[in-house]
Amino acid sequence: MVAILNNGSSIARPVQYNENKLKEGTAVFLSAVNYPGNSTGDSPDLRKKYLVKITGLNPRKKINSVHVSLNFSPDDTLEKDRLIQISKEYMKGIGFGEQPFLIYQHLDAGHPHLHLVTTNIQLDGKAISLHYLVNLKSIPTCKAIENRFGLVKAGEQKPAVSSTKRVDLSPLEYGNSEMRKGIGNILQSILKNYSYTSLEELNAVLKGYNVVADRGKEGSMLYERRGLCFRILNKKGQKIGTPIKSSLFHFKATLAGIESRFAENEKARKFHESALKSTIDLTLFKSPNLRIEDWIQRLDKQGVVVVKIENQEGRLVGLTYVDHRTKCVFNGSSLGKDYIAKALVARLGMEPNQMNQLEYSRTAIDFSEEKARASEQKNTSDTLEKKGYLMNPDNPLLTVSKLEESSSNIPLEWKKRKRRKKKGISTS
Repeated sequence: MVAILNNGSSIARPVQYNENKLKEGTAVFLSAVNYPGNSTGDSPDLRKKYLVKITGLNPRKKINSVHVSLNFSPDDTLEKDRLIQISKEYMKGIGFGEQPFLIYQHLDAGHPHLHLVTTNIQLDGKAISLHYLVNLKSIPTCKAIENRFGLVKAGEQKPAVSSTKRVDLSPLEYGNSEMRKGIGNILQSILKNYSYTSLEELNAVLKGYNVVADRGKEGSMLYERRGLCFRILNKKGQKIGTPIKSSLFHFKATLAGIESRFAENEKARKFHESALKSTIDLTLFKSPNLRIEDWIQRLDKQGVVVVKIENQEGRLVGLTYVDHRTKCVFNGSSLGKDYIAKALVARLGMEPNQMNQLEYSRTAIDFSEEKARASEQKNTSDTLEKKGYLMNPDNPLLTVSKLEESSSNIPLEWKKRKRRKKKGISTS
């Protein structure tokens, strides 16, 4: 059994999250423990209001909600009464045995699991300490419950088959699934499993599932107030549908919550930086002179997705690497100057027509000047040919031009005169 604890500042949010699961038919309400009367827990509205009233006893306490997820092995035998008994034992073990709490059984995952919602505010207004709750109380309680109820121990569960590609999620299609639920499932998995250090890097992963985190335009109220919403993308990568506010999710999906992960993610991905560089370098060494699209496809087969960043004119200005093997995201500049967009184009050895496709073309002025020079050279060549200079092999002009042409291609080191070795004087 594995317990996951989340603390928050709104008790109504986790309650509403679980109540929505009930409406969707993906959860079952099991019990309202330590609620007054016999029918208080039967009403969804009263279930939430009672907990909200209790948190009001200590308005100065910012963190006043506890949302627990108890996860079991598919091999465990779990009836309703058994699940309620396990929930009570767990809450008692972590010091919440006398607190009112709600028990929901969720049915939307490959393994059985429960959600428990309670508050750390007691009836006398005092708050239960949440410091070191996981290590000191939750983990020992889980082990004790495993032994008492004969559950499969967390360390003995059969390992799941891991994938070096993406997490087990499907890209969203607007109109084919419930937006908020679909975005929530993707966010929970990506935010928890991937190491990213900016909103742009996070979006590089989310776009693979047709989702984008949107701060709004600079100067807008959403942007100025550091708000964040999530949108679904269509096949052209355009935002579609109604924005979903980040605050509507029960987990930390706000801008502040996402940014709080950056420092830890920076440390975590350091261990995998060199491996990604080696993968990129090897694809370039094995197959030089590739088109950038072919190079991207080859990396994708190895579990690395390259996301191109383009400006409003469609010009390539950056690259972001999503390594699904290690669940790490790197902007090109964070890997080094050899991995930014301009350097990669040069390393791929693209021809001018291929570079034009990526908007690395010269300006119209440069092109016209080059065209004028080429025209002038052609006219000169035609004039010389008409006068018979270029047709005569003994022509000195032709000899000089050949010498200049050949000498210009000789490396500087080859032009240096080699010193003759001095012969030693024999003493014999």
